[in-house]
Amino acid sequence: SLQKTWGSPSISPASEGAPLSLVSSSRSVMHSQDGAFFVVVYCWQRQELLFFVYMISRHDAEERKVHNELEPNPKLARLLGIVVDCCLYAAIILVPLFFLPFTLDILELNKQTLFLILTGVASLAWIGQAVCLRQFSLSRSWLHLVVAVFFVGYLVTTAFSLDRYLSFVGNIGQMQWSFITIAAFVLFYTIVVNTVKGTTKLYDMILAFLASSVLVGIFGLLQVLGIYPFGW
Repeated sequence: SLQKTWGSPSISPASEGAPLSLVSSSRSVMHSQDGAFFVVVYCWQRQELLFFVYMISRHDAEERKVHNELEPNPKLARLLGIVVDCCLYAAIILVPLFFLPFTLDILELNKQTLFLILTGVASLAWIGQAVCLRQFSLSRSWLHLVVAVFFVGYLVTTAFSLDRYLSFVGNIGQMQWSFITIAAFVLFYTIVVNTVKGTTKLYDMILAFLASSVLVGIFGLLQVLGIYPFGW
């Protein structure tokens, strides 16, 4: 067991060249620990006693640094929350409208790639926000069980598919049925139900989706009438 030896009659720090101010300061440092006692081995070298006091002070500084690092960071959490919202709105608005005419698959492959990127960034920002706030909570609903059963069933059918690569990644004309796309939609659903807390924000997302869908419908109607705004 550790015990203090300041009361030893045969050894005195003052008699060995250690000043009284140094002894008093080392006492205050030792008592600053949370109920911990340190054994000061008196020595004939003043430098060793100074080194011991320095090590204790350095240990206190490291503990304070670790404590500060573990404190919540609301500013960074707020910034990550904005990133999550931007990714969600971008996915809702841009995915129905996005296309690249110079690629092999003009619509599906590009839409899937954009949706995967936005969902991945949103999920990372959401997890980072939870880490900054030092708390992670999930909403509770019976609908989560339905989504989970559907996801697990889709995973099982993908694992036992005759063409696993086609079922997992998809192919031109079948991107919407690939496992990666379904997993991205499940992750998107999880982020939405845990970040959208108020009805106002939910209505804004629905309105943004409807506005984007109206633009897609107008473009399709023009093509049916033989009008091609982009020449194809």
